[in-house]
Amino acid sequence: MTHSSQRAAGCLALTLLAGCTGSSKTKEPVVSTSGGKTAVSEAGTPVARRGKSLVRVVNAIPGDGTIDISGDDRTVFYDVAYRTVTPYTEADPG
Repeated sequence: MTHSSQRAAGCLALTLLAGCTGSSKTKEPVVSTSGGKTAVSEAGTPVARRGKSLVRVVNAIPGDGTIDISGDDRTVFYDVAYRTVTPYTEADPG
């Protein structure tokens, strides 16, 4: 994957993540499994009380390349390979 297509993919992923900022919050931790690994995120309600959001990335772009996802001048997710689902990460909304 070329650098420009990685950048476009990252922009698309950030756009999709931004679209997921609704008022729905979970009251229980979220358990997810990907690639044989299990991740447990904090419940959404206490995260929202801190003024934060929980985000994760799913790389559904076929190919051998990886993507980095950046926001607010810092890279949040590094080297996310095709078919990888990252654990939830706390982030500032907006």
